[in-house]
Amino acid sequence: MGGAYEANRFSIGCFACGVRRVDMQPGDRARENPVKVKNSEVVTGVVIVHVQNAAKSLDLQCNEGAATCKALSSGNYLMVELPKNYGMYDCQNVEMYRGDSEKPESAQKVGEYCLVE
Repeated sequence: MGGAYEANRFSIGCFACGVRRVDMQPGDRARENPVKVKNSEVVTGVVIVHVQNAAKSLDLQCNEGAATCKALSSGNYLMVELPKNYGMYDCQNVEMYRGDSEKPESAQKVGEYCLVE
């Protein structure tokens, strides 16, 4: 099994978890990495964004319909790995920003995802 089954299982697990939102303070961001979005797809209610981070391929997932969940178009983004217990998913949460990696303070947040390695 795999593919749609795994994505559907993620969706069920994520709806069962509670939202744990904490306001971040300056300097709380764990890691900021420039990444390239290869493409996005929607599988049984889960948005999957395929990302290239240096030589490593990663998948980001979120629940379709969530306010911070969007299928991203191909291109360059800034991925911010949030500290443990930050974000809405019960996993390693990341935020995606569109903008110049040389000026991260001017980048615009485009979504929040669960990092699947």
